[in-house]
Amino acid sequence: MSIVTICIPVFNEAEKLPKLLKQIHVYCKNNDVIISDNGSKDKTNLIIKNYKKKLSKLRYYRLKKNFGFDHNYLNCVKQVKTKYFWVMGGDDQIYSDSILKIEKIINLLDGPDGITFVDNKNQRIIKTVKKNSFRKIDIYNEGNNVGKISLNVIKKNNFITNTNYLRSNFGYIQVYYILKKIIKNKNWFILDTNTISRTNYHSQHYKKPKNCLRRLDMEIKGYYLKIKNNFTSSKNFKKYKKIIFKKNIRPWIFENLRVNKKINVLMVLRKNKYLLNEVFDFWILSVLIEIIPEFFLKKIINIKRSLIN
Repeated sequence: MSIVTICIPVFNEAEKLPKLLKQIHVYCKNNDVIISDNGSKDKTNLIIKNYKKKLSKLRYYRLKKNFGFDHNYLNCVKQVKTKYFWVMGGDDQIYSDSILKIEKIINLLDGPDGITFVDNKNQRIIKTVKKNSFRKIDIYNEGNNVGKISLNVIKKNNFITNTNYLRSNFGYIQVYYILKKIIKNKNWFILDTNTISRTNYHSQHYKKPKNCLRRLDMEIKGYYLKIKNNFTSSKNFKKYKKIIFKKNIRPWIFENLRVNKKINVLMVLRKNKYLLNEVFDFWILSVLIEIIPEFFLKKIINIKRSLIN
């Protein structure tokens, strides 16, 4: 019996979800699987009902409407009956040994609060995982790594799942609770390579400029809003904010400057200025954005992107 439940919060995933469900059926069909559907309007429910015949331990919960990602995430997690859960996006993929590897790691680390896998293409693939392959996560310098849902395996015990107060999107609710557990218990490990999932990088937020602006707003609020109380000192919080800005928010600012008008990007930044005011790098970048003509900004960003690619 597996100690890990695969949780899949979905919304309109009829196109990509079948691939993940097929992989689960082939690789770990006797594993507990929970799907929470945020009131999808496509054929997601028909696909899931079809796979319920193949996956005996699949539980499906369909919400009446779209309550937002955070509510859907917690609705999934609160149904978990195993010791651990692993939340996957409907468009993410798993490997043939993902569950077996996760269970081995949990035993290897004597039941940690959680494990974060770093999805870094520059890191080598670790085929044989040993205890010294891991280290305790330094949240003040590595907080950016906990945001991708499919790269975190989490202990259910004491993970709050009350959805009653979530009238609208909290903003990356999983980041809030993960940070809380890491700072409180200091029993969270990190591995510098992703060996359990294929994460999706073709976000829907890239497809439309307005969605890209929303994603920038989400990144800022999700990593900064309401999280400060989790930290034991303002000094540590400033260290955390600096790394989040560099690793998570700044790239979304550049992407928005590439696809949106400068004035619209500045509107989002000004709206969230109160959350960014402790980050020196933000002030430098915002001044540069203000004074550099839009044409040159786009040209610089496109040149830099072509060099990286």
